[in-house]
Order: sequence, then C-alpha cells, then structure tokens
Amino acid sequence: MESTNRRCRVRLLIVLLMFAVPTMASGEEHSLEWSIGLSLLNFGYEEFDTDGRSLNREDGWLPGISASIIERDGAWFGEARASLYGGSVDYDGETQSGAPFTTETKTWLFDSNYRLGHWFGDAPRIAPYIGVGYHRWDRDIQGKGAVVGLSELYQWGYGGGGGW
Repeated sequence: MESTNRRCRVRLLIVLLMFAVPTMASGEEHSLEWSIGLSLLNFGYEEFDTDGRSLNREDGWLPGISASIIERDGAWFGEARASLYGGSVDYDGETQSGAPFTTETKTWLFDSNYRLGHWFGDAPRIAPYIGVGYHRWDRDIQGKGAVVGLSELYQWGYGGGGGW
C-alpha cells in the first residue's frame, strides 16, 4: 500500500508541475494564479444487489490536499486542478455468504483535470471550454478474523466541455 501512496503523490506533483509551465502565447493581459489548500471530504459509498438491497456501505471523513493553477492570456485561459484524499473509513457490509461484517477500508482518491477555454463578448461574457481528466480510487477493505480483505483499484479518464 505504501508504494501506491507514493505513486499517487508522485502523480499529483507531476500534474502540478506539468501545468505550471506557461502553455499559451504571450498577450496583452497575462496572469498566473495558483492555490493550494487542505480540506476534508465526507466520503460515502454504497453497493446494492439487483433487488435494491444494500450489500455494503462505506462512510467517513478523508483529509486531503488540493491545488490549482489558472493561466490567463488575453481572452484565453487554462486551468489545471488536482486533489488527493486518503485515510480510513468505516465499512459495514456482509461476507459473500451473507454474514454481517464490519471493518475499515483504507481509501485513496486522486483526481486531476485540465480545462482550456476562451472568453467571448463584453457583457455578458461567455466562456466555452473543453477539458480532460483522470480519476483513481484505491480501495483496500481490511480483513478481520477469518475474513480475508479485498484490494481494488478503480481508475478512468474523462473529458467534456461546457461554458460559463
């Protein structure tokens, strides 16, 4: 698990450094803003069977860190964001045989995304943008007694667009 934590921290650093380098041509109005913050995430996850009955539930608070970099060059803007949350949450579920089972789940959540857009107009201003991102969830349900734990990794990329 320690190597997984290290990999998540390294990815966060790479994402932040990658987008810290200016990516747009110099213009009349250029600015670079960044922020780093600590936060708490109220994590809740639940799985159901095909009849809608709850199979397991995970709840708890995860401490985390987030960072963002926004670069503006004239009417163009680029925004990179990343967050990493980790810790243990309560697990309340059942074994595969249906016996009740409670333990904790060690959880790491990593998310990063980048948006590129352009402002149009004076008042009201409109800013369409496109973006890409990556999300990863490391889930390690702890074993207890005769019940063996379970480690899972969920990860996906995503993209989209929108406007302000």
